[in-house]
Amino acid sequence: AAPGLRMHLAPAKGRSRNVAVPIVDMLFPKGKPYDVPIVAVTGTNGKTTTVRMIANMLRGVGYNVGMTTTDGIYLQNRLIASGDMSGPYSAKVVLRDPMVDCAVLETARGGILREGLGYKMADVGVVLNVQPDHLGLKGIHTIEDLAKVKSVVAEMVRKGGVTVLNGDDEQCVKMADFCREKIIFFSLRPSNTVIQEHIDNERTAVVYDRGFITLVCGESLIPVARAVDMPITLEGRALFNVQNALAAAAVGHAMGLKVEQIRQGLVSFFPSPSQTPGRTNFFTINDFEVMLDYAHNPPAYANIIDLISRLGHNRRLFVFDVVGDRRDEDLRQICRLIASGCHHAIVYEDKQLRGRAPGELLDLVHAAFIDAGFDVDAIERISDESEAIQRALSMAGENDLVCIMSGRVEEVIDILETYQQDGATQITGGEAG
Repeated sequence: AAPGLRMHLAPAKGRSRNVAVPIVDMLFPKGKPYDVPIVAVTGTNGKTTTVRMIANMLRGVGYNVGMTTTDGIYLQNRLIASGDMSGPYSAKVVLRDPMVDCAVLETARGGILREGLGYKMADVGVVLNVQPDHLGLKGIHTIEDLAKVKSVVAEMVRKGGVTVLNGDDEQCVKMADFCREKIIFFSLRPSNTVIQEHIDNERTAVVYDRGFITLVCGESLIPVARAVDMPITLEGRALFNVQNALAAAAVGHAMGLKVEQIRQGLVSFFPSPSQTPGRTNFFTINDFEVMLDYAHNPPAYANIIDLISRLGHNRRLFVFDVVGDRRDEDLRQICRLIASGCHHAIVYEDKQLRGRAPGELLDLVHAAFIDAGFDVDAIERISDESEAIQRALSMAGENDLVCIMSGRVEEVIDILETYQQDGATQITGGEAG
């Protein structure tokens, strides 16, 4: 007759009964979990790849994972909203979904400055690195300022939780002084003094030791997985992804996973457009290769140059843009890095100039390449990204590598998959995409 509780709580006639109590006790039995585990990941570079790697690991042990990334919001690997979803609003979308029983949240600088975290406390907070990026924006002028923003993720960990920090990164190491809960350091260097001191104090670390991701607990060294067995590391050549895997392994240990479960999560994760769109995705077209990556700051470009120098291609051709809200010194450094590792560079100007005058960025890039001693005939300026990609693909020969640095990941993947299907016909004549 009346589906509400009022007739029971305050009847017009008869005894009041608090029926809300048994209803709530039924919905939330005493002793049962009342929230979902949260893993929050921040850092300058590697966030999206690490989030996806952690989510893959947790799905493998039976969790229904909700995930936020700069690519979108995913519920159990199903994309429900595309775009940059690394802020507080996206975190709330995941946390209020009734099907989610574990959340892995990419937590970016912009969202923290704008609205905070989107959650109260995490079970595991991860800081991958703090490197110069977005400096000069929103009152963040130094790397120390940036570290203060990202340290929020390290500090806001629930009682009994774990903070995972990069022992090779000076700013991350400093954050340990403000963390109240257990800390797991990860490092590419087992001899790192920070790691050695941490281990000597009977604490846990994850290190890259003789080709293995290795869990160190006191005097115990437990090999988890070989880097060459993890596709994301490209047979151990992509050291930045080895580092991301170290962080993911640390999270797995913090979440109580067994060593074999962690290993399986790492070796089953592939650098593909489906699992890591825009993160070292490789495409074979005719007799050359194309690599697509989202690198957008000097440290990320340095990682890419280090990787491609190990791959053994004949020539390396770069297609890239420069973003107007970066400092001139950062743009010049990106150009110097590209000049040190490529044979031909094609630059285009992003349609969003972000306060710059038309042609200003192209002039800056051209001058930076000349200052770096790059051959003036090996620099091309093209106005449109699709045309720039088509130009690079038409130039590529046997065993060459075309490196495309782009934030328009989905569009570029569509272009490259079309070229893969159509082959030389598309490359020699016809429009990209």
